[in-house]
Amino acid sequence: MFGDRWVNVRKRGAWISAVARVALVLMATGCLFLTLSMAGYAARLPLVPPVADLSVVKTDANPDVRPGGTLTYQILYQNNGTLPATDVVITDTLPAYTTHLLNGASSKGWTTTISGTLVIWHRDVISPAVSGSFDVVLRVSEDAPAGASLVNHVEIATATEEGDTSNNSWTTQPTVVRVADVHVTKTGPVEVTSGDRITYTIQYQNQGSEPADNVILTDTLPAGVSYVSWSGDGGTPPAVTGQQVVWQLGSLLPASGGTLTLVGEIDPDEPSYSLLVNTASISTQTPERDMVDNTDTSTAVVRAGPPASVQVSAPATIPVATTTSVTALVLDRWANPVADGTPVSFTASSLVTVDPSALTVSGRATVTLHAGTQVGPVVVTATAGSAVGVGHLEVVPGPVGDVQLTPSVSSQTAGEPVGLRADVFDSFGNPVDAGIMVSFTTTLGDVLPASAATNAAGVVTATLTSTRTGTALVTAHAGGTQSTASVLFMPGTPENISVSADPSSIPVDGAKSQIMATIADRYGNRVGDGITVTFDSSLGSVNPVTTTTVAGRVTTVLTSGHVHGQAAVTATVGTYTGTTQVTFLPADLRVQSTHTPSTDILPGTAVTYTITFENAGDAVARDVMITDTLPIGFIDTWYESSGAAITETEGSAYVWQVEDLSPGEGGTIILRGHFDRHRQWPSSQLVANIVEITSTTAEGNPADNSVSAANLILTADVFIQGNVDDSGTDLQPGKKIKYQVFLGNYGPALAQGLTITSTLPAHTSLWQETSYQIDGLTRVSADDAPVQVWQYDGIVDGPNFGDFVIWLNIDANAPGGALLSHHIEVSTNTPEGNYANNEQVIERRLSGINLETLVRGPSQVVPGRMITYTLRYTNTGTVPAENVVLTDMLPAGIAVIDMSRTPDRIELSRMEWNLGTVADGQWGQIVLVGRVGTDVSAGETLRNTLDITTSSVESYTDDNMSEVETLVIPDIPDSLTLQMDPTTVDVGTRTPVVIRIADQYGNPIDGLMVNITTTVGVVTPTVATTRQGAAIVTFIAPTSPSEGTITATSNDLSDSIQVVVEPGPAAALRARAADAELPADGQSTTVVEADVWDQYGNPVKDGTL
Repeated sequence: MFGDRWVNVRKRGAWISAVARVALVLMATGCLFLTLSMAGYAARLPLVPPVADLSVVKTDANPDVRPGGTLTYQILYQNNGTLPATDVVITDTLPAYTTHLLNGASSKGWTTTISGTLVIWHRDVISPAVSGSFDVVLRVSEDAPAGASLVNHVEIATATEEGDTSNNSWTTQPTVVRVADVHVTKTGPVEVTSGDRITYTIQYQNQGSEPADNVILTDTLPAGVSYVSWSGDGGTPPAVTGQQVVWQLGSLLPASGGTLTLVGEIDPDEPSYSLLVNTASISTQTPERDMVDNTDTSTAVVRAGPPASVQVSAPATIPVATTTSVTALVLDRWANPVADGTPVSFTASSLVTVDPSALTVSGRATVTLHAGTQVGPVVVTATAGSAVGVGHLEVVPGPVGDVQLTPSVSSQTAGEPVGLRADVFDSFGNPVDAGIMVSFTTTLGDVLPASAATNAAGVVTATLTSTRTGTALVTAHAGGTQSTASVLFMPGTPENISVSADPSSIPVDGAKSQIMATIADRYGNRVGDGITVTFDSSLGSVNPVTTTTVAGRVTTVLTSGHVHGQAAVTATVGTYTGTTQVTFLPADLRVQSTHTPSTDILPGTAVTYTITFENAGDAVARDVMITDTLPIGFIDTWYESSGAAITETEGSAYVWQVEDLSPGEGGTIILRGHFDRHRQWPSSQLVANIVEITSTTAEGNPADNSVSAANLILTADVFIQGNVDDSGTDLQPGKKIKYQVFLGNYGPALAQGLTITSTLPAHTSLWQETSYQIDGLTRVSADDAPVQVWQYDGIVDGPNFGDFVIWLNIDANAPGGALLSHHIEVSTNTPEGNYANNEQVIERRLSGINLETLVRGPSQVVPGRMITYTLRYTNTGTVPAENVVLTDMLPAGIAVIDMSRTPDRIELSRMEWNLGTVADGQWGQIVLVGRVGTDVSAGETLRNTLDITTSSVESYTDDNMSEVETLVIPDIPDSLTLQMDPTTVDVGTRTPVVIRIADQYGNPIDGLMVNITTTVGVVTPTVATTRQGAAIVTFIAPTSPSEGTITATSNDLSDSIQVVVEPGPAAALRARAADAELPADGQSTTVVEADVWDQYGNPVKDGTL
């Protein structure tokens, strides 16, 4: 800067004011110097440019603070420079565990902004030499930890250039967080005796950094313990109120504390096994960070007393020669189980032996009782110290070992009863108990009752009856053993005679028929051998006339004479008779047949054949058969008959069995049907119906036993022939195609009623048609029908009948390369001999592109396993496709491992391959291998979609996309979990047990067989199958208290739970008094005891009211 300036120059102690020319000289050091020249004087002074210079100071708060307290800081600021400071910002970084409470900056022209742990003040300007200050108040968090150091940092800044920034920040001295933390521990014995004294030791201390004020220590004695004395560092004696002992400890400095000793006395009547829980707690008015250690407890258990009572439990019954367990429950005077290891001696009455002694476990001593081979009551005695208990049971018979069956008689007449007795014993000869089921079976007749239970003597009775003869083998079954006896039933006296003849009709003149008579009692049983029977006949002769029965039957022979008629043959035994009839007849059969129409016919023509037959002889014709050999192609036949009865039999021809024909007897059969119009007939064929009648009886004239009727069948032979008139052009989607169709008839029969059917190719529709040389040809189908139909009602009589034209539109979206298959067919109402030329398929292929895709993958996959997809593409068109892109969208949860071709683009699970040009007929495939994520759940469906596109024109794109679905199934079983809630149950109860099986990823597995076993009680079923990964069975608790294990196993997996079975709720009670009588003086006392059992006879749980 140059110019005139006023400067003061001091000369020899005096200031001289003058106007001088000044020049700024920039020295090599970069400083500005002022050079003055005046009256021979020169001065060279440094020149400092004007700048701002802000400074900030923050006063320290208190050196320490409690959680929840406040900190007050003062911020002092000043501009020490020569220029105003603009856009000034003060930033205060708050200490940890503090929040901004208030500040006084607004009164000094500042605006406040709070952002997290930053408090920011803003002011537009601070002029040179201006200073100021304001207070900031912070709140310390309640959860600030003891010993935490709180440090506050403040900074000041301006948009104006500063000459010195070293004074733009300030950090305070630390403020320390201080808190109290009182602590107490309690120790005492773990096992005591009723009536003894118990001593507890209590230690307390302030583990915090702040003095604890008004400290109170409280000890709550257990019920059943009374206060005796105390000693230690507690200062003044404690206040004792009931079970509470309270010390007022005043203030505790950090790290100070003491020890107290508390003595109490246990109630002599305190029950054994009861728990004495003592609790000590300490408190202070001073805030504490940790209250967890302000309470401590000490627990002692009261030892059991000596034996006072013994209760013996055993099953009510025991089978002979078996063993069972006998348990003695030994209790002290408070009804608590005595200590483990208490000796108990056992004795038993005769019939059994018992182990002499055992030691108690949880108050119970168990021994084994062995039953002998005799039955009867047993007494078991258990002794523990001076206490004695008695149990009762009974030795009962064992399982069935033998059955003895005795019938009242060894033989009886049919229909009469026989008494049965079954005696049942065990293996040692003891009669079994009542209620053992005995069942009876017999090979003949009936036993009532079929099953029954033994009475008290082990006996069952029943009754055997039979109306049939023979030996009845009767068996009694009981408990896997059986006994068999036999009873013979014999026939009664003759009362029924039945006579039969074979045959019942015979020719005259010496023909023979065998006569049989069957003799039976009233129940139909054949009589025994040697019964005399006499025969007689009204015609012919019998031989022998008299004979005797063999196995209840007799036979004789009837011989016919010269006279025909009915022969009555009679069999007689005593006053009873039986009769049969035999016919003597001659025979002569005839048959005739006529048919309508009898001229030349067409296939499909209905024809009626009338067949008449008769017996023109003098004897009855037996075994008469009529056989009608139908003409070839004669179908849908049915018949009706009159006269003699006929019965149709199986066969390729009609075969009727006719009833025996008497002389002059006959009948008529009318047979109707038609010749199959759908059969492949030749142009002409002779057909004939042949009928024949036969009999086993000799005939006088067999020449008239057969007859035939014939017709000549004629057929037509229409044909259809077509071609495509494409004139060499290329067929493309959106164009048209022209077909020319020719018709004619090669057959001898005139064709009438033509139907022409055109099944249009896929992707086409009818455009128009033009008929030539066929007058009367009419289209009867809709314009948009995929099958077009024309009808012609005239006659087609030659091979050059006529032709017509069909025009079709090709769909614009028809696939390139598609095969247009046009099926044309002609039919006629006139039957034909040749159908091979009735239809034709005309094929042409479309020009164009058609891209197809096919993606293949597995139907199922397991999480964590590999999965392989095959991506196939094909151009089935006739021209190449350009700029082809194949896109695969992998399902979520699959990580790609390998590919046979690297994609040109990958975006998440989308992959693209640029295939370039795909020639017509060209195909290719890409194999992609991935791994299914372990986080994919079983039951999910993985869907992979493959798509293909091209820049070329493609008329049909519906087959450009394909997809495959894969079901995620569980892996092999990896975990088996057995659950039962609760695991402590009452006797006799039912509790569900759940077994869950999953794979390594937690997927439930269905259909696995689980075997469940238990060492206590019963589980049902013992084999279960998982559904939705879980199998549920039922645990049935035993009827006596016990403990055991339930185990579930499936393949190599297993799990177990411990089960405790406790007594059930009270169901029975027995009270007894030590003294039967007491004086009524208001002072006498006695002891009353009560025994309480559940419904199964188990002593109830301790503590039952």
